[in-house]
Amino acid sequence: MPLDKARGTSIAGLYERRATQYSGKRVHFISRYLVREALAYAWQDPKLLQEWERQGVYHVLNGRTGQRMPIYYQMYRDFMAKREALDVGQAIRSLDKPLLIIHGGEDPSVPVEAARQLHRWKPDSKLHVIKGGNHVFGGSHPCEAGTLPEHAGELVETSLNFLKKLT
Repeated sequence: MPLDKARGTSIAGLYERRATQYSGKRVHFISRYLVREALAYAWQDPKLLQEWERQGVYHVLNGRTGQRMPIYYQMYRDFMAKREALDVGQAIRSLDKPLLIIHGGEDPSVPVEAARQLHRWKPDSKLHVIKGGNHVFGGSHPCEAGTLPEHAGELVETSLNFLKKLT
């Protein structure tokens, strides 16, 4: 069972489709949070693409850790060469499993609209927006708290309730 976030959400949805098509294996269920409706969401600016190709890399600042993460242009080339196979919308529309979408309502990294788009692609999915929840549902790195933050607790409770209804 993939439980993933942000860009990983898109990849898990694509994996489910590929696992079904190519190996006959199935993921029992996919539980996802912090959804991303497209893998190329950050690559819409033509000036960014030109500069990225020229330099070969651009860096994304992780707002929580301050880390500058390199994204190499080869990733974009690979994505464009396989964009049909990496179509998140098609993968979600063809998903034949129950889908729970959980998103933080105050996520500064991924807009709530991304979760709503996934839900529109699969109208029988369950969409749960955690009011006030951020990108990590109140968590921090490293986690030093003895209990789950309130929003993380809501994420766990919502996920467990969803899974209980499946059995």
